[in-house]
Amino acid sequence: MSAQKAIELYGGPFLAGETEQSWMVSIRERLRRKFLRNVSWLGNYWEKGEKSEKALECYERGLDVDELAEELYRHLIMCYQRLGRQAEALSVYRRCKRTLSASLGIEPSSETEAIYRTIRTQKR
Repeated sequence: MSAQKAIELYGGPFLAGETEQSWMVSIRERLRRKFLRNVSWLGNYWEKGEKSEKALECYERGLDVDELAEELYRHLIMCYQRLGRQAEALSVYRRCKRTLSASLGIEPSSETEAIYRTIRTQKR
C-alpha cells in the first residue's frame, strides 16, 4: 500500500468509540506512529519534488492527528518559507509554540527556534 493511500485510509485512533481495553492501546499507538511516519515520508517526497503545496496538506493532516509533532511544524514552516509566505510560516511557529507550551509546558526545540529566527531576519 502506498503512503498516500495509507494516509487517506487512516480514520483516527483504532476503535476510538469503544471502551478502552489494555490490548487496544499498543495497537492504537502502533497505527498512529505508522500514520505519522507515512506523513513524514510523503511530505518529504513532495518537498523534494518541489510540490510544497501538497507537502503542506500532508503535514497539516499529520498535525490533525498529533498536534505535538514538532517535526511536522518545522516542515510546515519551511514549506511556507519556500513559497514566500513568511506571515504564514510565522503563524505556524506561533501555533507550535503555543501548543507545546499549553500541552507540555515546554518551548520549541533549538532547531525550530533557529528556523524561526531565520524567517524573522528575512522578513525585515
